[in-house]
Amino acid sequence: MMPATYTFTHAAEGADEREFREFVLALVHRPFFSDILPRLSHDDQRELSGAITLLLADVTPLNGLAEEFTRIERLVPPGFETFFYYQVGGVAMDRHRGDFARAAAAVDFLRHRSPAAHHLALVGVYRSWLDGASLDGSLEAVVDAPVSVAPELARHYWRALGRFAGRSWYDRERSLSQVNAHVQLFVSRLDPSVRRPFLQGVGEYLLIAHLVYYTAWAAPAELERFPLAYQGALLEGWGMALGELERSAPSWSGHASILWTLATKGLSARSVVAVRQGKAEFDSLFEASGASPRK
Repeated sequence: MMPATYTFTHAAEGADEREFREFVLALVHRPFFSDILPRLSHDDQRELSGAITLLLADVTPLNGLAEEFTRIERLVPPGFETFFYYQVGGVAMDRHRGDFARAAAAVDFLRHRSPAAHHLALVGVYRSWLDGASLDGSLEAVVDAPVSVAPELARHYWRALGRFAGRSWYDRERSLSQVNAHVQLFVSRLDPSVRRPFLQGVGEYLLIAHLVYYTAWAAPAELERFPLAYQGALLEGWGMALGELERSAPSWSGHASILWTLATKGLSARSVVAVRQGKAEFDSLFEASGASPRK
């Protein structure tokens, strides 16, 4: 929490976007971070590095000015470069208020710097695409809307639709049994080739609902009441959301963490395997990506 709290309490009131960015860059350069970081334990270094990465992504200019972007890129802590690009995609979507086309265009400049970095940014765009979308409309209308999707990004597109579906079904009724009913009715109408990423997206949102509304339903094991044919993909999505939370807060990682305990308590061994598979699939996005930030 230190970087976010420090910037909130020390940044000049009324600073514009450029002034705030310069404040953050100076902050990361200062002994405040550069002297503290090497003195921390390995786990605490990872924790602070993750927070710094989020902060840098949040102030990244998306106007394609190479020099400005490089200044920020070089400050990303070692080992967090790929996560940085992913977060830049989420920031682009946030700044463009859910307008997918504009957010995708905002990260297009990365294509010329590193195709792998551009790919990760687009994955981040899809990840955040429908998170703030209104629930007033029809899910069918969103799914049927014509969107041009590159084949290598199709699974991320359908996962985003699944997250939106999970939010739509759960937030309206706060009932896992009703989500189960919606899943059985809706997923059977989807093309078999897209059912798995769609269900993964539903599972991702259900983990967030579980952690935010923990008393709303009893235990993760309730996911095992979904049809067996759907359980694996739902639990993989559960694991993907776990992986993302761990990237943002590395001290929560590992099978001995409180986060893992909350997310897997009461699950069968088969279900835990599916959760691990989902987490591994998410983690693979950031491993050996080929992105080369520093020159």
